[in-house]
Amino acid sequence: MEVPVSSRDPPRQVVLVLCCVLLLCHVGRAQSLRTDPDEGKLRISSLFCIIKSPRPDEASALNSIFDQWGISAPSTKWNLSGEVCSGSATDNSPVVDESINPSIKCECASNNGTVCHITAIKVYEMDAKGIIPEELGKLTFLNDLNLGRNFLTGPLPPFIGNLTRMQYLSFGTNALSGTVPKELGNLRSLISLSIGINNFTGTLPEELGTLVNLEQL
Repeated sequence: MEVPVSSRDPPRQVVLVLCCVLLLCHVGRAQSLRTDPDEGKLRISSLFCIIKSPRPDEASALNSIFDQWGISAPSTKWNLSGEVCSGSATDNSPVVDESINPSIKCECASNNGTVCHITAIKVYEMDAKGIIPEELGKLTFLNDLNLGRNFLTGPLPPFIGNLTRMQYLSFGTNALSGTVPKELGNLRSLISLSIGINNFTGTLPEELGTLVNLEQL
């Protein structure tokens, strides 16, 4: 016996499609609406929603770094539901926002906005302890790194010179030791470099003289 359908009930096909869309957006943990900066209106991104995700190696590197320093991401600000590039990591708030610490920024321009790269990290005055992990060298899209006022020890590793997109770099007020690596001279886009109040020995490498964009040291 066929059950009559009320005229106010939506067609079954519509209900099925809506359920699928909601499921996709939930799994992707992405927002389906964005503000169009040119028109000031909300628009639908892609078909229904965009699933944003950092490259697995970058997310793994960040998690390892934070674990070694004994700090964790503020899950109410970013890293929402375990998604690294979410919340304040992808909005218009500056990475220097004092209300968010630690803080990261992601750029999600690759693969139609579905693949993100970590471009900024701030771990400022958080009592982070330990060395500068080698995993940091995997974050090659970084252009802003602020690790000031912590208890970081050991040398400033030469692999920092491989982060050639870097513009703002701060290791000031820690307990780093050894010599300042000449590889810092590879950071030709560097605008600001802060390495003061550490336990470095020797003189500054002459390679720093090649940093033609440097405005603050």
